[in-house]
Amino acid sequence: MNGFYFDVNFKDTDGKTPLHYAASRNAHEEVGVLLELGADVNVEDNNGDTALHEAAKKNVPETANVLLKYGADPNSRNSSGDTALHEAARRNAPETANVLLKYGADPNSRNSSGDTPLDHATENNAYQTAAVLLKNGANPNAVGGGQITPLHMAARYNAREIATLLLENDADPNVHDNSGRTPLHTAAAWNGHKAATVLLEHGAPVCPWDNEGVTPLEVAVKCSALETVKILLEHGAGAYTHEYQEIMRYEAMRADANEILVLLLELTPVDQRPIEAAQLLFYAAAGNALRTAKVLLECGADINAMVEPDGTALHEAARKNASEIAKILLEHGANVNAKCPYFGRTPLNWAVGRDSDETAELLRQHGGQM
Repeated sequence: MNGFYFDVNFKDTDGKTPLHYAASRNAHEEVGVLLELGADVNVEDNNGDTALHEAAKKNVPETANVLLKYGADPNSRNSSGDTALHEAARRNAPETANVLLKYGADPNSRNSSGDTPLDHATENNAYQTAAVLLKNGANPNAVGGGQITPLHMAARYNAREIATLLLENDADPNVHDNSGRTPLHTAAAWNGHKAATVLLEHGAPVCPWDNEGVTPLEVAVKCSALETVKILLEHGAGAYTHEYQEIMRYEAMRADANEILVLLLELTPVDQRPIEAAQLLFYAAAGNALRTAKVLLECGADINAMVEPDGTALHEAARKNASEIAKILLEHGANVNAKCPYFGRTPLNWAVGRDSDETAELLRQHGGQM
């Protein structure tokens, strides 16, 4: 053994030293020996990771503690700008996070993407680590790229427990991102109904507008987020102007969200529903939306209601050669010879004039006249 030389800081092709590997295996005694032999505690591999990053990734607090005692930099950043605390947060390693914070890790440090450790904990539903971070000074309202906060992230991932934790630690439920969207808008976009419930229970406004004047309810309707629509309506999101309710119904129809459409129609007084549904039925005929037409008829749409100046839903089906919808309308008692108020034409007039041969033949079979 005389003359034997061991380079304690030797790097392999990945730039890793024996200390990196010992730290990743939680061999804390071996780590101590290597450090006593002169291993560089802050040496970086090809990705900029130190042995402390490796300990955080594996959630090995004993090894992290040894490294920090020997002078490891708790705020050293790798090539992505991540500190060991970012890695601990990403992997829900609360014990290691505690050790890092004890030695001065910055709970609000940002990586190259502008994310804090709390952002990573929220994104990965790492509740325990999020709690440790908040207890040690993490800012629950820290804004990242696009003015996104941890609460926006919790809403996106429908993380009810973390959303509650953030709100209990003074997260602002009405914070707006660059698009003017609140966490409730985000919950609506991703059908985060559990997060939406928590937000509303903690005082989030139910109808905030984003920069384009869009509310969470409108977002939820457009995204066919049924569960979130239910939560929003339960909290009064539908108690708005008649015009607003009309817009929501049209959006539901465009999204082919028929269950949502029924919920929105139920907001209308019973005596007004047939005519409200009739207007939607007209547009369903225009768009050849067969399933929606069936739903509206089940909701009691006035099948012969005139929509000025164009006529009934059957007139529109004839104009658009929507023969399947025309058939359903006729089966439900549509007046085959009704005349539209402006032109005085029957559905058959329109079908023939638009070369809607299939629909014209159907109308003739049901007694349609020119």
